Amino acid sequence: MKIISYEYQDPIQPSWSFSKIKLKKTNLFVGESGSGKSRILNTISNLSNYVLKNEFRQGHWKIEFIQDGNNYFWEILSEELLNDRYIKKEILIQKLDDSEKIIIERTLNDFKFNGTDLPKLSKSTLSVHLLKDEGIIEPIYKGFSKFIRRNFFEDELKQNCLYQGLPIGFSIKTINNIGQINSKFPELSLNTKLFILKESFPKIFNQICTYYKTIFPTIENMEVKNISSKDIPFSTEIIALLIKEKHVDSLIGLQDLSSGMQKVLLLITDILTMQENSIYLIDEYENSLGIGAVNFLPSFLEEFGNDNQFILTSHHPYLINNIPVKNWYVFHRKGSNVTIKYGEELEKRYGKSKQQAFIKLINDSFYIEGIE
Repeated sequence: MKIISYEYQDPIQPSWSFSKIKLKKTNLFVGESGSGKSRILNTISNLSNYVLKNEFRQGHWKIEFIQDGNNYFWEILSEELLNDRYIKKEILIQKLDDSEKIIIERTLNDFKFNGTDLPKLSKSTLSVHLLKDEGIIEPIYKGFSKFIRRNFFEDELKQNCLYQGLPIGFSIKTINNIGQINSKFPELSLNTKLFILKESFPKIFNQICTYYKTIFPTIENMEVKNISSKDIPFSTEIIALLIKEKHVDSLIGLQDLSSGMQKVLLLITDILTMQENSIYLIDEYENSLGIGAVNFLPSFLEEFGNDNQFILTSHHPYLINNIPVKNWYVFHRKGSNVTIKYGEELEKRYGKSKQQAFIKLINDSFYIEGIE
C-alpha cells in the first residue's frame, strides 16, 4: 500500500485537526515539540488497528491510497456518544481513470456494498474488516496489514528484545519468502526473527550483521542460537542473539545492549525483512543515539527502502539536513489546528542547498512559533 494523501480530524474536543497532506515515498515531519508530528502518526496507526483488530477509534479520516495498482479514496467518521459506538458515515471509492466506482456507501441507517443493500451489521466495525473475505475488499484489508509503527520507547524496545522460543508447531519450512516472517508471526521478538533469518535466509542475516558492524565497529562477531540455562538464567531452551565485542571476554545478549544499539538493529532488521509495499512509521528515532548511529539512516533508506513508504519524525539536524528538502513537512499548531508546509515551498524560498535550508528553517517564524 502507498498513501497518496491523508487528512484527519477528531470528532470530539479538543478536536485536533490536521490539514490535508500529500505524501511521497520518504516523508520527514519536522517542527517544534508538541506541534502534532507524533499525534498524526498515532492517527494513521490507529486506523490500521481499527481495520485489522477492530479496535474502535473515534475519528474522521480521509485517506487516498494505492493498493495493487488501484486508487482508492476512503472516508470514515466514527463516534462514541453516551457509550454508543457507531460508524456515522463511511464511503469507499475506487478511482478508475476519470470515473469513480462507489464500493461502500454507509450511514447510520443504510449500508450498501457494490450498490446492494446489506442486512444490519455491527455499527462500530469498519466495512473493510466486516467484508475482508470479499474479493474486492480482501486486497485492501491485506494492505492495512503492512503498516509498521515504531516508537522506540523503552517498553517497546524491551518487548522486542525479549528472549523467546520458537512458536508452538513452528517449522522453518513454512517460511517461503522473507515477508512471511512479519505477516505470519508479527509478535516474534528480534532474537527469534534473527534466528529464523539465519536458518532460512542466511544472506539476509549476514547482510544485517555486516551492516550493523559497520555502524558499531567494536563488534567482532554476532551469532544467534538456542541456548540453555548455563548461558543465561532460564530453565528452558530459548533463542538469543549473542554479541562479541573487542576487549570484552564474555558474550553480550541483546537485552544487555544499550537502547541505541537495540534501536539500530531493530530498524535494520525491520527494513530488510519488510513485505513489499509496506508503510513504516518512525517516531523520533534519534533519541539516545550517538551521531554514528544516526548518520546511517538517510542513506540506508535510500539503498534498501525499495518500494516501501517511510514517514519519519525528527528534531535531529543531521537527519533533517540529509533528507532532501522536498521531502520535508513543517508542522505548525495553533490551538488544536495543525497546518503543514511542504518542503517544495521551502526549497523555492531557501534554495536547494540543504544546509542553508536547514539554517533558514530553524530561523523561520513558522518553525520557531511552531505552537500558538
